Amino acid sequence: MTDSAGVEAWKEQTTAFDRIQSVASAVSQPQPVSHIAAEAHVAENTARDHLTRLVELNVLLRTNQDGTVLYAPDPLHTRMQMLRDLLDEHDRDGLVQLKTSLQSQIEDWQEQYNTESPSELRNRAAETKTATQTREMRNIASDWELILYRLSIVEDAIENYNTYSKDFQLSAWLWLDRLIHLIQQQRPIAPFAVSNKNLTDIQSLQGPVGFGLAILQKWLQI
Repeated sequence: MTDSAGVEAWKEQTTAFDRIQSVASAVSQPQPVSHIAAEAHVAENTARDHLTRLVELNVLLRTNQDGTVLYAPDPLHTRMQMLRDLLDEHDRDGLVQLKTSLQSQIEDWQEQYNTESPSELRNRAAETKTATQTREMRNIASDWELILYRLSIVEDAIENYNTYSKDFQLSAWLWLDRLIHLIQQQRPIAPFAVSNKNLTDIQSLQGPVGFGLAILQKWLQI
């Protein structure tokens, strides 16, 4: 499949909002509307509207640098989303097993490179004799930092498992209520036309947050 065909398939299978959120949530540095629009293959005005909504939903942060508006993932939203995903995918025993797996990987790197942290490994990478060794150590250091970050979230989920399991159910519905309020500010809307049976089916399959996104796509026609 050519790059052009791949882009067309992506556009057919996703909405503009999906692509904007996907691109903006993955940037490593704050980016302007033009960059995000180009990567998501949408018009800049479309990107700007969707980015504004994502900021209002606390998914992205908006900053201003030398008169240029930049967008980047909200670290708090990213962390909370990872917590939600962990609690959706694992019970407490599963979280403990995941913690053990992450700790084992870190211990393997500590033994393999005889170092205690990714920062020490980066320092050692600067002293290697070949480009291959330097690249390998820097890549491992980056992976190590990501695993440490993920481990901190897993430990948080384990320590507060009972509280988070209940709070996230409530916060999801509060998020949905805020979502509907924001939509209503954008344009007057009629009640969502869906039967009680269908409503229950959708909620059971997707959860309240997924259902909220479905409503967002239907009402805003994105």
